[in-house]
Amino acid sequence: ALIASPSMAAPSTLFHLPNLGVLFDPQLSFLPHIRAMTRPAFPTSATSPSSATIRLPWGECIRERFPAETTLAGVRELVAQRCPHLPNFLLLQGLPRRRFSQADLSLTLRALGLHPSATLCVQPGDPTTDPSTIPSPTLCVQPREQPGDPPTLTAHRLNTDPDPSPGTDPRVPTIGGPRGRVLGLGAHSPRHHGGDDDNDERDREEPGAEDGHGGPQVPVAAGRAALERLQRGSREQLSPSQPTAPRPATTSAVPSLLTMATRGAITLITAPSRQYAGSLGSLPPRVAERLVMELVKKRWLRPRSLELFSGCSLGSLVLDCYPLTTNQLLLQLSAFPSLHHLSLASCRLLTDSGLESVSHLKKLQHLNLAACPRLTDRCLSSLTGLNCLSHLTLDQTKVTDCGMRDYLESAPSSLVHLSLNETAVSEGTLVCLPRALPHLRLLSIKHTQVTDVSALREVTALHTLCLDHTGVTESSLQTLGSHPNLSSISVSGLQSVSGDSVLHILSGLPLTQLKLPSRHTVSDAGLLALAGLHRLLELDLTDYSQATDQGLQCLASLTRLRRLSLSNTQVTDVGLMYLQPLSSLEELCLDRTRVSSKGVAQCVCGLPRLQVLGLAATLVGDSVVPRGLARCRQLIKLNLSRTRLTDTGLKKLRLWGLSQLSVEGTGVTEAGVTELLAACPNITSIRAGNLRPLALDQQSDEEA
Repeated sequence: ALIASPSMAAPSTLFHLPNLGVLFDPQLSFLPHIRAMTRPAFPTSATSPSSATIRLPWGECIRERFPAETTLAGVRELVAQRCPHLPNFLLLQGLPRRRFSQADLSLTLRALGLHPSATLCVQPGDPTTDPSTIPSPTLCVQPREQPGDPPTLTAHRLNTDPDPSPGTDPRVPTIGGPRGRVLGLGAHSPRHHGGDDDNDERDREEPGAEDGHGGPQVPVAAGRAALERLQRGSREQLSPSQPTAPRPATTSAVPSLLTMATRGAITLITAPSRQYAGSLGSLPPRVAERLVMELVKKRWLRPRSLELFSGCSLGSLVLDCYPLTTNQLLLQLSAFPSLHHLSLASCRLLTDSGLESVSHLKKLQHLNLAACPRLTDRCLSSLTGLNCLSHLTLDQTKVTDCGMRDYLESAPSSLVHLSLNETAVSEGTLVCLPRALPHLRLLSIKHTQVTDVSALREVTALHTLCLDHTGVTESSLQTLGSHPNLSSISVSGLQSVSGDSVLHILSGLPLTQLKLPSRHTVSDAGLLALAGLHRLLELDLTDYSQATDQGLQCLASLTRLRRLSLSNTQVTDVGLMYLQPLSSLEELCLDRTRVSSKGVAQCVCGLPRLQVLGLAATLVGDSVVPRGLARCRQLIKLNLSRTRLTDTGLKKLRLWGLSQLSVEGTGVTEAGVTELLAACPNITSIRAGNLRPLALDQQSDEEA
């Protein structure tokens, strides 16, 4: 049965077929049999206006009514007024498919069969072109908020991972951000692994205050580049002499089958109306872990839902910062005897009695109890039977020397990683380690009451030691100077030892990583002691303002260095000469130093593996590009913020592998940035805010 739609009184009459669930327009010429069966109840007036829907290239629609005798040229004129940025375009009809030529512009809507209603599409191009020579268009642009606005681009901050906004060129994502900190490109310089940093002045700096990453973006320049590419693609489509293959139309992302199945399972498990009573114990471990993590992510994990997985061979369970982690929830852990990784960091509701269920996990290897403030020495009794335990983290708990001594008497010899940061332990715990944990490889006791570490000399397997912000004395530290295997040590913020003395003591160790003492107590004399650390891979001297060119002489012997930061030191072109032997260097930060184009160019030419370079707030100008940067073929990330760079140097920056660039606060122009984007297709992140012309007195002698 055919049921007339309430809209049949309108000029465009539609009919609804209930069994098919679709609307049919009787004016469509390709459905004559339907039109014969569905004559409109009210005849269309000859003087009624024509209703036209005009679809723009970026998805927006213009809906207007025209007299039936209006010519197609009048419709085109309206579109031209609404969209002045589209001087040349074609009008097309979708169903039936039809392209209107120059001759059609003089015909009326009635004569063209566009009365009483029609849908037209706008395609960029020349209306005088013969439609038969035009290939089918497939170019697609995402819609914008306002009809008639051209698609533009906006730049984002690096590693914030926002969903690209409509009209955004995927080549222009982000730069800067706390999670994606890059040497020379982020708000702060990178820090070494192994603990907190006492160089707190840079922690108090506003992000981007020094490196030029806090200003506005360049949507205009990026937008022009995108629009230029769009128009170039349209011209190629319209050119009969250069036929191109049709491009695939953009489509929305379709979730994977695994994602859809996960959502469906979560809905089945958690829906109150379903009351799922089955068992998920036969699921493969990876599938079960995915479901549990999804429940945690949505904060739907409860004791009842975790019980559904009883008998499953779960291997890992991470409940970090999950606010509903209670003692009752942990009672279900006894049903997962194969669990080998359990992380309960920042679960503030847990108490000692809640950890009793952990004692049943005989295969447990990794246990993280950091930042659980209600845990005391009593919780350690639940860990005594875990003979496979290799990693134990007790940071920011209330364990003491008494509890640790009792636990170490029966601790498994397999324990190789122990973290006791910000606890009440002291050297009373350390004296038990050589006998209880002979294979210990990592020990972290930052912000504790430890003053004597001489007992650690007997823990010969120790590789990593974190002593930040402790009261370790110089005499006890000297006992570690001859440790055979210590390769990574962090001594930031030591209270009773000068930085120069610490560096002299540690100069004989086979260190690959070193977190330096307080920058206020380290001078050139201490830095010279680093010359013996031939295995060092990373060195961060950021904000060590007492370091000069003389102290950098030690760097010439550190030929294995891969990452080096000299930001905010007194280094000049003279000090850069000592970096030329560092052929393995991959990341170099010279932000806020007094280096010039000549010194930087000579330096980087001898660093064939350089991938990341920071030159923010330095004296470099245009000449550094052809003399040095253009020869760094491996360069991926480059920071030239607040330098003397102009379009002259930017035109010569043609590095195919370059993906991230910052020219904020320089003398380049928007046109120069647009040209660079067109020439370097691999650039995915760019910062170019606060651009300004440079005065003559701001240009270096080399560029004047």
